[in-house]
Amino acid sequence: MVVQTQVQDHVMVLTITHKRRTNPWDMSVIQSLVQALAEVNAAQDINAVLITGGARRGFSVGGDLDELQRLAQSNQLQDWVDLKNQLFNLLFSINKPIVAAMDRYCIGLGFVVSLLFDWRIATDKTVFSLPEIPNGVEGSIVVEFVSAVTQLNTARGLLYRTEPLQAAEIHQMNLIDEVVPADQLLESGLAMAKTLGAYPAETFASTKETINKRLRLAHQRAQEKDFAFITESRLFNTFTEA
Repeated sequence: MVVQTQVQDHVMVLTITHKRRTNPWDMSVIQSLVQALAEVNAAQDINAVLITGGARRGFSVGGDLDELQRLAQSNQLQDWVDLKNQLFNLLFSINKPIVAAMDRYCIGLGFVVSLLFDWRIATDKTVFSLPEIPNGVEGSIVVEFVSAVTQLNTARGLLYRTEPLQAAEIHQMNLIDEVVPADQLLESGLAMAKTLGAYPAETFASTKETINKRLRLAHQRAQEKDFAFITESRLFNTFTEA
């Protein structure tokens, strides 16, 4: 499996183990995340989830552009869009805490998905980037999610800047919650997942439902443009992976 699953102290730990250490989020990664997360709400022995690419491995270098090119050329890009939206909708429905522990790269799709988690921890070596607009990809979903999490001006700044940003800068924007050394990443992530998972379940779930309602509405507003702009852009001829 491209996503390894283990349970530690009632925390489901999902580790993305793509053969490339940068961890591109291809369809196999997304499908594995969907499969692993699908039973979280019903699992009585699971109080929280920790998602990571592992220490000294990328959390996500974004989508797999080679795969997207192949899908576009074979008129199968809708399959990728549907799977991505399945992951989004699943995350909106989960009522337990989800923590991200991120190292090296948090780019594109992985960055966007991380905004749906309840707590985000990055190492001081993690770089963040949203290279959508310079590469012809419509950025409405970034605007909607970042605005829901922080504010509109932050979303605009992220989309209009082309250079990667360091974790400290993203922390100042309130898009991640902690910055830690790499050797403390998994320990910190597990500790926070256990802390959040120990809160009264009904109270946390009710609060998270309100938060997710805003994010779900943001996703609905953005997805109308998503597929059209991906298919009509020059993405498949101009984008080179970070």
